[in-house]
Order: sequence, then structure tokens, then C-alpha cells
Amino acid sequence: MDAMSTAYSIETKIEPEGSDQIGMQSMVSGLERVRTYVIDADSEKRNTLINNLEQSGFTDVVGAETMAPLRDAAEAGAVDLIIIETAPGAKDAAPFLKSVRHHEIGANPFLIAIATTATADSEHIGDLIDSGFDDIVRRPHSFETLLKRILAFVETRKKFVVTTDYIGPDRRTDGRKQEGLEIPLMDVPNPVHLLAKRRYSHADIQSLATETNGLLNGQKIKRHVAQVQWLIDHILPCFLYESVDDDCQDNLYRLVDVSVDLTRRIVGTDYEHTEDVIVDLVNVARRIANDPYDANTADVSQLPSLANAIEQGFRNRRPRRF
Repeated sequence: MDAMSTAYSIETKIEPEGSDQIGMQSMVSGLERVRTYVIDADSEKRNTLINNLEQSGFTDVVGAETMAPLRDAAEAGAVDLIIIETAPGAKDAAPFLKSVRHHEIGANPFLIAIATTATADSEHIGDLIDSGFDDIVRRPHSFETLLKRILAFVETRKKFVVTTDYIGPDRRTDGRKQEGLEIPLMDVPNPVHLLAKRRYSHADIQSLATETNGLLNGQKIKRHVAQVQWLIDHILPCFLYESVDDDCQDNLYRLVDVSVDLTRRIVGTDYEHTEDVIVDLVNVARRIANDPYDANTADVSQLPSLANAIEQGFRNRRPRRF
């Protein structure tokens, strides 16, 4: 069994909902090295939560009113667990975590993220889920309830799923597909478990995160290549039948975004030789998206050949030479 498999061979023994406080306290040993950030604009609630966490075994806890200190910590790779109070009017938590999960901020996309919220607003809850939060805890709640949810991560976390739009814990009971492709679930590092139960160092966890992110990036590349083909297949009929509409324009914008991200993700991989054709697609898609109602026919006609060239390039993988 390799090191990755060993790291995730975990016995799951989560205390039942009715367990007493003594049983909960016995589970919190080993959490003193978990670097925790509590973000809440309400200073009284924030300080109360920090005090309760410290009394429960967390000693490295930082509180902040805004996301700025957390962003800095994530960039420096100096955070393992975040607890963020969110509200529909505060639009920064979900975009921040999505950027972390997609490896746009910091070096470790796999920190444990818990959102707390007092709202039942479906759009807000949906944004939190789509950004990749590990758990969402509704207010009002007792500290004991929140602590139980945190302690669950001492034992295990959900496997991650990678699609062209989403990276985060899998919440579906049925299998996922994208454009007909089966999407495998991935084990990812659980810093709370590795610090509290296995006594990994932070450097060990970062090394594991780097390795896992390489595997995740490979899955993301596959999803993007399939998405490029799907988008072009849906964009072309709009021009063939002169039926350009808002959906078509949205697909064009999405084609630009996916292609741009693809250029970023192939760097340092066996697919770097596809860069030129992907850049060509970015430029063509941008010109069309800029004014789809008066798009250059030559640009539109290039889309299928560019998609085919990208697909062919990814089939002809070229291992790097060191």
C-alpha cells in the first residue's frame, strides 16, 4: 500500500449525536497544531467562539472581522481549518473558497472549510455548496453542535469530485457524469485528521497536498477538454441556423473561461505541447464572444477544427524530459 493509501485508511468512529460532553472532550486531544481561522464581523460572537475553541484544545486560533487576514494566511499556506460566518449580503466567502479549491489562491486547496449562517436563503446556501465548503452549519446552534461537526473531521472527510465547474466534497448519492464521462471520486488530504491523529508535520501535509493537487489537476484537464468539445457542439448550431441568443453568448463566455484555465493547468504537465492550439482557441472564442451577432465567419468555421486539434493533442501525450 502506498503512502497516499495509508494516509486515508481511516477507521470512522464519530460520536453519535446524543454523546455527552465528556466523550466529546476526550476526542479533542491533538488539535493544538491545527491552524484555525475564525471569520465573523460580530466581535462578540467571534471572541466567544475563539474562547470555546481554545477551551476545547485548539491553541492556534486567529480571529478576524474580514477575509483579508485569511486570504494572506491561505496564500502563505498557513491555515488548516476555517470557520466563516456568512450572510447573503456578504459575497466574499464563497468566491474566496472557490479560488482556494481551484488552486488560484495558496498552495493547499484542501483546507477544511466550515460555513455558519443564519439564513435559509436557497441562493446563498447554493453558493456556499458550489464553492466547495466541507460543511454548512445553520444558526442558531450551540457550541457543542458546532464542535461535533468540527470533530467529525478528526476522523474523516468526504471524497472530492472534480468537474469543469466544481472542486469539492461530493454530496451526491448517485454517480456523477460530465458530457457522458464518468467522474471518479478522489481522496484528498485531511489536515485536521493528519495533524490531530497521525501527527504529520505541516511540511508533510503540504507535500501530500502538492502530490494530490497534481492528480486533481489531471482530472480537471480532462473535464475541460470534454467541456470545450461540448460547448463548441452547442455553439455552432447557433450560427448555422442564425439563432444566436443569450444562451449562445453565455456558452461563448464559458468557452473563453474554460480555455483560459486550460492554458494555466497544462503548465508543467505532459500536455504543454497543446498550448499553441489552446491559445488560438482563446483568441478566436474571445473575438466571437465580443460581438456574436456580427461574428467573423472565418472565426466561427475554425471552432470545430480547433476543438479536434485540442482533443488530438491530449490523446498524443508527450512525457516531459527532465
